[in-house]
Amino acid sequence: MAWERTGTVTVTNGSATVTGAGTTWAAPAVKPGYAFLGPDGVIYEISALNTATEITLAKAYGGSNGSGQSYDIQPTPQPLVELHDGVKDLIDTANAKIDPLEAWKTQTEADFQALLATEQAGFATLASDLKGVVNGQMYFTATVDPDDPAPTNVDGGTFNTIFDVTNAAPAGAFVDCSLIAGKSHDFGNHINTFGRKMRFKKSGAGNDPAVNVLSYANATHNYNYGFTPHLGGVVRFEHCDILFGDKTDVGLPWASTRNLISYTHGGHARLEIYGGSVTGFTSQSLMTANAGSIAQLSLYSTTLDGPITGVQYNTNGVALISHQAVTLLNGATLTESGTLGTHFLSN
Repeated sequence: MAWERTGTVTVTNGSATVTGAGTTWAAPAVKPGYAFLGPDGVIYEISALNTATEITLAKAYGGSNGSGQSYDIQPTPQPLVELHDGVKDLIDTANAKIDPLEAWKTQTEADFQALLATEQAGFATLASDLKGVVNGQMYFTATVDPDDPAPTNVDGGTFNTIFDVTNAAPAGAFVDCSLIAGKSHDFGNHINTFGRKMRFKKSGAGNDPAVNVLSYANATHNYNYGFTPHLGGVVRFEHCDILFGDKTDVGLPWASTRNLISYTHGGHARLEIYGGSVTGFTSQSLMTANAGSIAQLSLYSTTLDGPITGVQYNTNGVALISHQAVTLLNGATLTESGTLGTHFLSN
């Protein structure tokens, strides 16, 4: 660092005060501990920087009085002091940044421990009744009321449609679904069974609930909505009246998908109907056997009314038909085609 010698000074014998003229004393050029080389040629230690024009010496000036005198202020090497100060400043700066990190770390550890304790308690509860938990998840109950303005749409609650119930139930679950007696339940979506065993039963007094199997059309064919037996599954109706809708576009033929339960390649579909009735139109059927699939139909105390079929046989499928106390009206048949013993078995 350069020496400071701007301006001139006034010194007084026996006084420690040095007054500057035209000086601009300020740190770091002038600071306590630096050397003041006075007009008398003696080096004095500066003890205080008072103003830009006044300093105080560590001991009184020993030379003659004088004003307008030249001088020099020389930096005094203080490596250890400066190193100490620098290190201290660095530590203070680091601490200022570390303290919030320490607080964050402490809080995060506390939050993690609380979360861990909650999760461990949950796992302990689950482990203590794992069989009950699984059973609860795989037994899904619901009531379908199409007129409920605020269905809960949860296990054990109310739903507006059969589709909503099956969508909410886990794959592979047993779905026990009550249909409000005397009400009409529209079946207007395709439903994948995904291994579910689904029972739809009448609930309450009154007429059997009506299940309206709706149709739709594209540019070339008419279709029925229905169940698709992906990964197997069972569909059972108890004391329900199943009503097939007629063609949406009477100018188009029916497609092969004109059944309550369709087929999957190499799959197994199972339909059980106890009580109630099934009403439909020409070419419609409850099930179809095709593409290496098995269609298993069980009917008890049921009426089939209209030119409909229990099982429609296409190609390369097998149907198993079991029935008792079944009434066939107005052209209804149990099978559409195929050969007994080759394409289907029936009692």
